[in-house]
Amino acid sequence: MTKAARLAGAAILAAGAALAIGCQNSVTGPSLTAVVGSLSLTPTLKVPAGENICCCHVVGTVRNTSSIAVNVQLDFQAKQSGTVVGTATVMVENVSPDAVRSFEAKGIYAPCSSLDLGQISADQRVRVIGLWEPR
Repeated sequence: MTKAARLAGAAILAAGAALAIGCQNSVTGPSLTAVVGSLSLTPTLKVPAGENICCCHVVGTVRNTSSIAVNVQLDFQAKQSGTVVGTATVMVENVSPDAVRSFEAKGIYAPCSSLDLGQISADQRVRVIGLWEPR
């Protein structure tokens, strides 16, 4: 093995070791979690038989179960016979640790009476965004 090959091998080994050591010192933030509850459907129009008229919102509560304040993005996809008829979306901002906030998600273009809350609840997507900066 030539001297140049040994030096190149040693340099690669040293770079790999430095990278491994550097990656071990990264900052890990707190776990981010939230719990959605009390879901129901409410018609857009607050009139008699409004549940039979377009459109529908998802209302409920979200609890921040993280140790820091968070923003919580909620998406509820509604389907009729397998076809998506809308996604109700809302961003609940700056929720303190252990706080519970109410929300109303809009974006479903079908009457509430034609929707299945069980399907909407099962297909929900929750994205928790920490309001935290490492020191």
